[in-house]
Amino acid sequence: MEAIDVLETPGLYRALSSSSTVYYLNTRMTEHPWPALLRARGTGVTGTGRHDNRWVHLDILKSGPRLEDGHRPVPQDQIDIKDIRDWVLRVGSRHRYEFHVPGGLLEMTDFWWTQRTCTAIERLDSMPPEGEWTVPETDDPRYR
Repeated sequence: MEAIDVLETPGLYRALSSSSTVYYLNTRMTEHPWPALLRARGTGVTGTGRHDNRWVHLDILKSGPRLEDGHRPVPQDQIDIKDIRDWVLRVGSRHRYEFHVPGGLLEMTDFWWTQRTCTAIERLDSMPPEGEWTVPETDDPRYR
């Protein structure tokens, strides 16, 4: 699939990039009463966070402008910087996931992750076993 509004079409989704880190988004609201995100940290060149590998309360998903079209970079002068969509997973875009977790001075702490350019979106029936959450990292320098 090229794009999906995850609130209009609730489900369990996996967003892939060149990174071995994989983002899982659950909007079925069966396991949690809110949209949930799990960042499965992979190996190689990828960030590390204390909220990796666990479900967090997703406040907003933002799909940035399309940076690629069919795995080809969109020319700079053709990137529509205003083309930002809430709650949409989209191949060729970078996604910003904003979430919060209990704790901190005010009992709530806000965080975000920004994913590399999305290369594929998959709808899943269920989560894969924990040892299969991540994927091999690609060597394509366009995605770094």
